Amino acid sequence: MISMLNLKAWHSIVALPLFCILATLGMVSCADNLSLVSPPIVKHIDLTQEGVAADFDFRVTAHDVYYFSILFKYPSGNRDEKSRIRKIIGGYELDKNGNPKEPGNLTPISLEIYKVNTDSKLIVYKKTIIPILTGWSDGSFTKIIGRCDLVTGEYKVVLKSLKHAKEYESISTSFVIDRDKYKSSFDTKKIDKSKTCPQ
Repeated sequence: MISMLNLKAWHSIVALPLFCILATLGMVSCADNLSLVSPPIVKHIDLTQEGVAADFDFRVTAHDVYYFSILFKYPSGNRDEKSRIRKIIGGYELDKNGNPKEPGNLTPISLEIYKVNTDSKLIVYKKTIIPILTGWSDGSFTKIIGRCDLVTGEYKVVLKSLKHAKEYESISTSFVIDRDKYKSSFDTKKIDKSKTCPQ
């Protein structure tokens, strides 16, 4: 009887710390997953240096079409600052050859989006582009990079600046990922989830 009691006590002594360790590991894993940001995402970036401007993981919680863009901010209502930044980033009108009439200081970039699986990464979006002005509001200008339908899951984004553009030092610049509200007719049931976005 004593030996049986001792054996049960020994099991309890071993099992409790083991349970605590496993629970802690589980909590860390859950915390890591919960820490991933989800769209809408706005990340401050630096286009004044050539190289990686953004490198982070994020989570998609709803299968939908998402757009990627660069946002240039200025003080709301400040017309002088708006005009100054507008000259730097360029205009939206194109000539007959498809080139911007007012190119400004061009910002060539490359964007790669990876779908992160348990033991691998699959590239689902890859684009090198010199984005032009596509929209503006009171306080900001926008340059759209592209769009892609993303299924739920974890992703990694790598955005690179391909030019040293010191003119952008005085401009608050951000990289944006958000659901494309203009794709209101998007039907996830009609999308082949095994396909990647156009390269």
